[in-house]
Amino acid sequence: MKSKKSFDFFCLKPKAKRSSSETVLERSALFSVLKISADNLFLNLNERCRVNKSYRTKEKTMGKGSAFGKTILIGDAFVLREVPAIVSSIPFETECVVERLNDGHGWILEDNQTEVPGYKQKKRDQQVDSINRIVEVMTVDAQKNPIKIAYGGSLLAGSGVGASAASCVSLARALNDEFKLNLPIEEINHIGWEGEFAYHGIPSGVDNTASTYGGLIL
Repeated sequence: MKSKKSFDFFCLKPKAKRSSSETVLERSALFSVLKISADNLFLNLNERCRVNKSYRTKEKTMGKGSAFGKTILIGDAFVLREVPAIVSSIPFETECVVERLNDGHGWILEDNQTEVPGYKQKKRDQQVDSINRIVEVMTVDAQKNPIKIAYGGSLLAGSGVGASAASCVSLARALNDEFKLNLPIEEINHIGWEGEFAYHGIPSGVDNTASTYGGLIL
């Protein structure tokens, strides 16, 4: 059997039918896991989103960045019409690692995110355009400094959870870390917004802001 490549889909087998009591217990357990205190939302998430680390081996340095998913409580694209929105980050993240390569030109992608079946294939062209835009905006010369971009983390790659924004922001943080650009968090947020153009045309800025800063946003 051939090993799965980075873009292979996850095959989900149907589960055996459960009794109603088992289903109730499972749902209760799920709600318990998802119940997060407001303190954790404001403090833990905001603190964690600022952490960037460099991982050094004997030969290479790898920059790392992470960004939160989001859920929209009220609004979204309405903000383009100056209507307020209420958005919250969620405690699931996309993680990005940028590694310099010894040869080649440009960038290569390894996407290890768990996905809604078909999502990554559907969004692949938009993802390529988004990465190119981010690399250009950050003035990273990938032709002279070829890189490998690897995505992972706990955030599901799917619609409605801010997956595209999290990929943009985490990449911006990883590039900032690897190339020692020392960009402030406001600029990281702006770069995430730039990357969202490939996915949304004119992005509202809501997703990338929640992904960058965490917490509850009005």
